[in-house]
Amino acid sequence: MKTKRGVCAGIVFFLLFICGCGQQNGRSGDNLEIKNGDTIARQLTEDVSMNAVVQIPEAGLDSVERCTVRNQWFNGKEMAERAFPQIPESEWDYPDNTGQGISSSALYEGNLNIKEGGEAVPGMIYLGPGINISTDRSQAARNCFKHAILGIRISDIHSQKEFAFASIEEAAEEVDHYWQEITGLEGAAFFCAFSVSHEAILEEQEIMLKIEEEVGADYPIDIYEWDETDDCYDIRMELLVNGIPLTADPMLREDGIYVPSGEIRAIYTSDGIVNLSYALGSYEILKKDSVDLVSMDVLFEALEKKFSMMITGKTEIDRMQMVYYPIPLSPDLEVREYDLVPAWRFWFKTGEMMNCFYINAITGEEIVS
Repeated sequence: MKTKRGVCAGIVFFLLFICGCGQQNGRSGDNLEIKNGDTIARQLTEDVSMNAVVQIPEAGLDSVERCTVRNQWFNGKEMAERAFPQIPESEWDYPDNTGQGISSSALYEGNLNIKEGGEAVPGMIYLGPGINISTDRSQAARNCFKHAILGIRISDIHSQKEFAFASIEEAAEEVDHYWQEITGLEGAAFFCAFSVSHEAILEEQEIMLKIEEEVGADYPIDIYEWDETDDCYDIRMELLVNGIPLTADPMLREDGIYVPSGEIRAIYTSDGIVNLSYALGSYEILKKDSVDLVSMDVLFEALEKKFSMMITGKTEIDRMQMVYYPIPLSPDLEVREYDLVPAWRFWFKTGEMMNCFYINAITGEEIVS
């Protein structure tokens, strides 16, 4: 009898051990229950609550892989021929940037037909290594945005108002479609967007002119008479790699290594997309590895640890998104090879301020730049 009891006890212990390990493994634990649009609710500390909408890849968490990639700059001449066949080759310039390691760039300066059947307007297209497409008017508006950011007035010009010509969701979908059309890449995921009224743009332009009069400016300011046709959405998207957004946050780590950004930026008006910019090229996937993701319990522990060391006041985490966080494989900027690590991005709001941070989805540790 003692032998049978010992065997039974050993089997029970073995099963408990296997189950216990399974709870820490995202592929056999509670992460399998997470779906797009789910809400995770939990009180983390006395002041910090979690009521987060989940955003994960369409294929689910079992599809998540760690990737090694190489950044490849766009070939400007090839993209010009493929994406803009309506512009004659004779109207393109091909700057020689081989000294900067850029194999081919293409520049067009002239009239752009932004809206089908609409009037052509002055603008430019610059392709390789990244993408920059803009009307002159939209670029002047963007300069106002940049100036507002430098003056910490961005909250004064940004709002969540939606205009009659399109919703933010409709505008973002059009940006994604256009991005795929001109690049041939898999797509772009929505990051954030704000509406900017023509009154706000005009006000910022007046501030810029006043500063120019008082202290001068590094470059002349293009002055426009802004009207309601300039009401726009300032949209930020994220490049999709292997079905997962590459974080739009550019960073310089403490060790001085630059972490690239997957940000695609667009300005959308009643005429459609009038400005599109992206700094880098595409990413060639060199290797994929299956990974085990930590469970929600491990994530809860990491969140409680983080906020227990912070004085935030009343705070709510309202989104958790699966993204790729790029880790450079070399301090040499010319190498441009990265590990794309699956990470959870948590958005939290304290007062009127929105912030985010990243937790490594494989180790459960916060990623600190």
